[in-house]
Amino acid sequence: MSLFTRNGDQGSTGLLGGSRVSKNDLIMEVLGTLDEVDASLGVARSQCSGAKNCEILLQIQKDLWLLMADIASIDVTENRRRNTIDESHIEWLEQTIVTLSEQFEKPDRLIVPGDVYSAALLDVSRTIVRRAERRFVDLLAVRDFHNPHILPYLNRLSSLCFTLELSELASAQVEK
Repeated sequence: MSLFTRNGDQGSTGLLGGSRVSKNDLIMEVLGTLDEVDASLGVARSQCSGAKNCEILLQIQKDLWLLMADIASIDVTENRRRNTIDESHIEWLEQTIVTLSEQFEKPDRLIVPGDVYSAALLDVSRTIVRRAERRFVDLLAVRDFHNPHILPYLNRLSSLCFTLELSELASAQVEK
């Protein structure tokens, strides 16, 4: 099995369902940004302080693959398409935020990243999620999209990244 195909040598790439788009298509910008989120969360996971936060980050990474599949299937015919990110994923994010936030005091001032490496990495991830959210809104402005849960998912994901950052700071007993 080869790790290269040469299919993209002319500047296009394939989506689920077989359609091809230019590598600078907005859909590829969204997918690429989500790929960055996945990579940055992987780095954060390798540095996080506790097993629970690592478990949460791994679940998010797995869910990101489902999210990217939803986006990459934008041109798949209706009868072959299925939404993989749904309300239950948003509910999980919300419940995780609530559960984590009960374990530390809310900050009463601005958080300046950098006191704890894992927390700073989560802040970077949060900013990349926000960029993915903005790019997805751009995509919604030019293309019909079948899954109404993606935008709320991205919005909650950035909140969870911030909550995980606070959790990492609390674990390190850094004064906020």
